[in-house]
Amino acid sequence: MKIAFVYDAVYPWVKGGAEMRIHELGKRLSARGNEVHIFGVKWWEGEETIEYEGMTLHGVCKARNLYVNGRRSISEAVIFAAKLFPALRKEKFDLIDVSVFPYFSCFTVKAVSVLKKNPSVFTWHEVWDDYWYEYIGRAGFFGKLVEKLVSKISDKNIAVSDWTKKGLKSLGFLKRISQLSLMGSILIGFRKLNQKEARLLQGLKAKFMISFLQDGL
Repeated sequence: MKIAFVYDAVYPWVKGGAEMRIHELGKRLSARGNEVHIFGVKWWEGEETIEYEGMTLHGVCKARNLYVNGRRSISEAVIFAAKLFPALRKEKFDLIDVSVFPYFSCFTVKAVSVLKKNPSVFTWHEVWDDYWYEYIGRAGFFGKLVEKLVSKISDKNIAVSDWTKKGLKSLGFLKRISQLSLMGSILIGFRKLNQKEARLLQGLKAKFMISFLQDGL
């Protein structure tokens, strides 16, 4: 399979839970013979596209501060989403996995998914909902609105925890959530879809799904 991960922050230049998830999944998927691409901000020196630990990294725009005054930069997220479109549109993928936050890249992935008929999934690490008001005050209305809009444009969604799954349900999700344990040390295997999973991922053209199992479970 040819798989693309989309997130502006890229490990090991930026270290966090979402970055580590993509890195670990990508390495193991690549080791199993899959072609893995990561689309993010160009944090590294040199060429825009490089090979790293068996994966192809695409730097779609130059590095900018992720945070301004302790808060996620809106301009950085918007620029990344805009620059992502031509880069992602160049190739055909069996699956595109986009990390939802900071939201704007989700609209890009959705557009490319429709235009190129690339199956895509949205991975939710957290749901902010009313926390937006605590984060940026009255302007939180707009953050909450964008989050709500993103929740409406994909019918294939991954929640990384029970807490995230509950948050998604508060946004109106019902049977559109596949809960997968992705943090920590991860083992990856492939298996054919059973009938329940096939219904859950109806319309997804990939013949196999990724089965995630966390060590110790």
